[in-house]
Amino acid sequence: MKPFSYALLMSFFSVLTLGACTSEDVQEQTTEAPRYVKLASVSPIPNFDEFTFPAVVSAVKTVDVSFEVSGRLTQTDLITE
Repeated sequence: MKPFSYALLMSFFSVLTLGACTSEDVQEQTTEAPRYVKLASVSPIPNFDEFTFPAVVSAVKTVDVSFEVSGRLTQTDLITE
């Protein structure tokens, strides 16, 4: 190995070795600006599933449907007017 290459190689390794022995880097503590959020008040809304109209509606066509099932009828929740 040539003396110049040897000296260059030794200086490279010495820089790496001495660089590893330095004290810890002082890290700058940066404070981030506070993040603003939008707030909204939540309140219950009325139920819009039911509409009331001042009229009587009747079907144009009616169909009688009947079917048979096995078993005993124990309760009826049918309300007729």
